[in-house]
Amino acid sequence: MTPAAWHKHVAQLLHATGGNRRAVAAATGKTVAQINAICERPAVVAYRRQLEDSALLLKVSSMERLDTMLRQALAVIEAILNNPNAPASVRLSAANTILDRHPSGMMQKRSRTTITTPEHHPYDSTSIEDIKRDALEGNPHAE
Repeated sequence: MTPAAWHKHVAQLLHATGGNRRAVAAATGKTVAQINAICERPAVVAYRRQLEDSALLLKVSSMERLDTMLRQALAVIEAILNNPNAPASVRLSAANTILDRHPSGMMQKRSRTTITTPEHHPYDSTSIEDIKRDALEGNPHAE
């Protein structure tokens, strides 16, 4: 391996290990002092910057794509929820998708254990599912 290729390899290892010079030294059989000397070379510094810039651009691009896909997914779920012609089971599934992912975590599915309110009225998760289904089907007072 040429010195330039070796230095590039060290820079890639540093990038992959988050800059952990001891890990790179162990992986390459070099001392930390040798790795430190390689890291000070202008070509290595420039290549590491290039790797960091590429990684940052990839992260930004990925986040933008995920944001777009999230908006599209939410629009699909919203369209299902608002479609009176969609079967009730499909609308219920869409509603559960939203409720299960609520940021507070309060709406997530629970085990089938008994849940009590401060007034000590027991509700199990089956009852809660029935309430949600009735509400979605337009029967808010169904028992």
